[in-house]
Amino acid sequence: MRDLGLKQAGIIAVFALAAATLIASLISTPAFLGLSISCFVAAVTVPLALRLRRGIDPGEAIYPFVLYFTLTMGVRGIAILTFQSSIYLPVLQDPKSSYFQSLVGWNFFYSALGLVLLHLGYSSGLGDRWGRRLGRAVQSWAPWPARRVRAVALAWFLIGLFGATSFATTFGGFRAVTENLMFAFTEGGLGNYWKIVLMEFAVVGFHLLAVYEFTRPGARRPMLVVIPGLALVLGLYVFTGSKYLLLRGVVPILLYVHFLRRRLNVLHLAVVALIFAALFPVFYAYRASGTGGLQQIADRLGGSGVAGWFAQGNILGRGYDADSFVAVLHRAGREVPFQLGGTLTDLFVFFIPRAWWPEKPMSYGLVFAQQFMPDVYFTNLTYCSPSLAGELYANFHVIGIIAGFWLLGAIMKAAHRMALGGGSAGVVYYGYAYLALIVCVEGAIATSTESLLADIVPAWIAIRMVQSRAAQRTAPRPATMLAPTAARE
Repeated sequence: MRDLGLKQAGIIAVFALAAATLIASLISTPAFLGLSISCFVAAVTVPLALRLRRGIDPGEAIYPFVLYFTLTMGVRGIAILTFQSSIYLPVLQDPKSSYFQSLVGWNFFYSALGLVLLHLGYSSGLGDRWGRRLGRAVQSWAPWPARRVRAVALAWFLIGLFGATSFATTFGGFRAVTENLMFAFTEGGLGNYWKIVLMEFAVVGFHLLAVYEFTRPGARRPMLVVIPGLALVLGLYVFTGSKYLLLRGVVPILLYVHFLRRRLNVLHLAVVALIFAALFPVFYAYRASGTGGLQQIADRLGGSGVAGWFAQGNILGRGYDADSFVAVLHRAGREVPFQLGGTLTDLFVFFIPRAWWPEKPMSYGLVFAQQFMPDVYFTNLTYCSPSLAGELYANFHVIGIIAGFWLLGAIMKAAHRMALGGGSAGVVYYGYAYLALIVCVEGAIATSTESLLADIVPAWIAIRMVQSRAAQRTAPRPATMLAPTAARE
């Protein structure tokens, strides 16, 4: 009864705060801004505090999602309202303007609303049922036959090498690509997307071998596979300059350890996140200069000491989702019509080669800036993040945020449940879904989905090839499988 009373009191408090915020929006902009920030802080801290009492599984994607969302919408929102000069809002940004303060206030309020719906969707039970069914559908228990695993992994490495070679040939060689990464993997990627997808096969082949080693009876040194695989991923990073590809190579390995070997601590993932964040200046410098500007990279990183290190291409500059959402709030429904799902149309045509359809529409991330940031100079094909909240709002106003975040929460729960019940296959798929669910904070839903499919599809084909249906029905469940979560099942 006491818990029920606390829950009811919490619900009443939430509704009271939301009602006060909406009333303040009609009376006083400063009061509205202050209350909307309070709503955001409450939406971040209260659900996490309640989950801490029940225990946190580091393998759940909802926690890094909330952290990233807080950074890009909350911290960034405060920044553009105080000390951060946004290149995305050159005409609109005026921290002393009542109108700009109101826009930032709505950014906080709608973001808080989205977080509340995310947790409600995650706790609804629907995602759990979806995940159980999905786990049974994909279920495949390792160890797989060694000969098949190695043969498929080798084939996948060769496909990845073919994709990289084909892409490099298009631009005149590997050196030509790595000396102009900004062009090669933005404008130059149009019409060559299939070659980039083929490169992903090599990463999937590495992950297949890693899962096999993690689950093979008597395997005591899986790092003999992991270390060369990470070298492969690093090589692909040097070739592409893609931070996301680097994450797709490393993070699934941590999840395999967590689900298949031993439970990881939250601190383990926090350390990885901090190391990755500290390397952001390196990533930006390399992306801008490539192998043709190694001296420029060294000068850029070492010329200004510690202060310069944090000033160059930091995460706060990369996470400009609050800027994008403010731009959407300013123009959607007035200067730009609501898209009514139009941002997702690329999902139905992305697999058609541009050589077959030269007029194929570009992905939404490539046209977003033209629609909502016309005051900013971008080349026509520069990718720009719309933010998840911004894209949902641009499609269906506040209804899009309510429905979209609730559905995302249910999908997060379903993906995690699939990892718990889907055996080796479920864990492999979840390694890719985990990252996609976090990065979708940035929006461009269709692009995130397509990137996920670029890994899920070759992984599904590989798993089907390494284990026949008959073997799948008779294979025993290894004693180490899903040991981190056995106590909760």
